[in-house]
Amino acid sequence: MNKEDFDAFLKRRYYPALARYKNRAFSNQQMYKRLQWITIIISVITAMLIGSEQFFDWTAIKLTALGTSVLVTGLATALKTFSYQEKWAFYNKMSTDLENEFDLYKSVSTIYSTESDKEAYFVSKIIEILSEGTENMHYPTIPPPSSDSQELQPR
Repeated sequence: MNKEDFDAFLKRRYYPALARYKNRAFSNQQMYKRLQWITIIISVITAMLIGSEQFFDWTAIKLTALGTSVLVTGLATALKTFSYQEKWAFYNKMSTDLENEFDLYKSVSTIYSTESDKEAYFVSKIIEILSEGTENMHYPTIPPPSSDSQELQPR
């Protein structure tokens, strides 16, 4: 593989994919941590409100405790439904795999030391990593086509 094609591959596929996976890992990590901390804080407030009902028989405390309980339930459901932790782990793994392969290429270690065309091998490994990531993605935006899918017939 010549230098121009390799540089074009890096600019067209590698760097954008690495940036995309890093950004998605970061945003899912941030969302997971925010929701988790909000859930913890509101859970503690709910417990304190419910505990204070023993001493104060105020309707406002009961209604506030009910409201915070509903909020905690909604937040916990959002954490589980939107799978921010799993997405964070997946995108982080993908970016780490891409970075590790680039480091192996740059250091000319393992198979790269014996490979005659290390750029072509690097390209094939990156495409393999990206393909595996697409296949193993638990939460794809668009579902992959099934092998027995039929085309829609025009009306």
